[in-house]
Amino acid sequence: MILICKVALKKIFNPNITPELMAEIDNEIEMLATLRHPNIVLLMAVTTKPPNLFIATEYMQKGSLFNFLHKTKYVSSLTLPGYKSPSRRS
Repeated sequence: MILICKVALKKIFNPNITPELMAEIDNEIEMLATLRHPNIVLLMAVTTKPPNLFIATEYMQKGSLFNFLHKTKYVSSLTLPGYKSPSRRS
């Protein structure tokens, strides 16, 4: 049986892969491989042999969390318990 699904690819392109950078990449891979939650993308595959560093995750239809959080129309609608925005403080 062949299953077809959309994936997102993260390519780490850095000609100078330092031990520190590789440790960061390994940490991200380890966290994604461990976490299981409906609101966290699923890790599908990785390649960690420089210079071909890729992380494949399930595809997020509405884009990245970074883009979601940095769009003004979404950020302005977020509310946190007990938080009053500077414009609403009395």
